[in-house]
Amino acid sequence: MSTPPWRASLPWVGCAWLLVLPTFAQPRIDWQASAGCPSGDEGRAQIEQLLRAQLSELAIDLSAAVRLRRDSGSAFAATIEVRQDGVARTRVLHSADCAVLAHVSAVIVALAIDPATHVDEPSSASETRAATSVPAGLAGPAPQAPRPPASGTPPTAAAAPSVRRSTPIAVASPVPSAAEGGDESRLQPWLGAALGLDAGNLPKLAPALALIAGLETSWSRAALRLTYAPAQRATASDLPGAAGRVGLAAAAIEAGLHWYLARLELSSLAGLEAGVFAARGSEGVSDPATTHQLWLGGYLSVKIALPLPANFTVGLRLDGIIALRRPSFVLRGDLGDNRTLHRPNPVSGRGWLELELHFPQ
Repeated sequence: MSTPPWRASLPWVGCAWLLVLPTFAQPRIDWQASAGCPSGDEGRAQIEQLLRAQLSELAIDLSAAVRLRRDSGSAFAATIEVRQDGVARTRVLHSADCAVLAHVSAVIVALAIDPATHVDEPSSASETRAATSVPAGLAGPAPQAPRPPASGTPPTAAAAPSVRRSTPIAVASPVPSAAEGGDESRLQPWLGAALGLDAGNLPKLAPALALIAGLETSWSRAALRLTYAPAQRATASDLPGAAGRVGLAAAAIEAGLHWYLARLELSSLAGLEAGVFAARGSEGVSDPATTHQLWLGGYLSVKIALPLPANFTVGLRLDGIIALRRPSFVLRGDLGDNRTLHRPNPVSGRGWLELELHFPQ
């Protein structure tokens, strides 16, 4: 029986696939920099210069994210995250010179790709200062002075001590993991306060206040929010002269991602809010009483923030809220009939002006 042509070609297809497969495993470099720092193209060029090869020519499944941002005042911070084989290793460095941070970041990424990468001596005093302040765990073995010349051998210039503390960075291995004492996505606490407007939950556009406490890493954040919107006047359209007041107090948990675009920090969050509506008849009601009703809602948020000196950030935020439980408040008429005073909208929104204070670790 003759072999079908398509079956006879399978071994050749398999061989071709084995040749093509390595090309899909290439280093992926995500380099984002604030104004005044080397750009992504410049950072990738430094990495390729250190590796003496184009990134597209290398067959290694590794991703690296570098974030260069203004830290406080005239200082800069670099967050370097290297991810390989499902393990992420992160370092945060600080310097007054962003170009130095970019160079050190490029060295860390290059050594993660190829531990045999050669690192040249620094070319400036600022690189020397940054190199000597590299956090523990990144620095290599202590520098050693050369042995003295054998007896009877006249001293030469080569015999002078040559301490290599000025090397920009000497990494004995790729960025260390948390088990080795590294900074795997180190959590950074922060506190915040916000002033905003609520549209759709209360009888009319209402002011709101929020207090926030959260934790974040170089790419994610989570927070607890406490929100208060003071009571607003509500009226029943079919019951002239009768009115009440409705307010809201709520707590929410939220989590999401954040990233940097130039000097701006962008965030995308999702949260769940639970709270209590309080309503009380205030006008034209013979027997006013206060009623409390449970409120539940889910929301999606987007935020844009600008870093300020002294570890502060200021930002604008928009929330889109979907009601999961919509309590209804009514006024009871003289004949026992109920007239709706207020019910939250099924979809509502809030806008915020937020101020955050971060506590770097």
